[in-house]
Amino acid sequence: MPDHDVVAVKTMSLSRNEFDKSLEAFQGTTGYTVIDAPEGQQVADLFAFALPDGQALISYEEIASATYGGLLKLPRAEVKIAFNGADQSNRALFLSAFDIAFQRGGG
Repeated sequence: MPDHDVVAVKTMSLSRNEFDKSLEAFQGTTGYTVIDAPEGQQVADLFAFALPDGQALISYEEIASATYGGLLKLPRAEVKIAFNGADQSNRALFLSAFDIAFQRGGG
């Protein structure tokens, strides 16, 4: 995403399948829908969303899993969110919606 303003890089503990399910829920609850990626960037792990005044781009890249105590192995990914255009308020709304859709329960 070299031509875009990357504003968030998140290391997330989720597989590609879990990412796809969360992305589907994100679209279903927010009204944001995937559009064609910018010219020359149509790759399987890049998702573009139309905003009122620009685009949001989300990329998914699998990274080394984390192992804890030799017993628990968690998948990990680096997820980047970038914007092409879009003012600060639309960026903040999109990031907030993303964080809510991808949050996990815990205890």
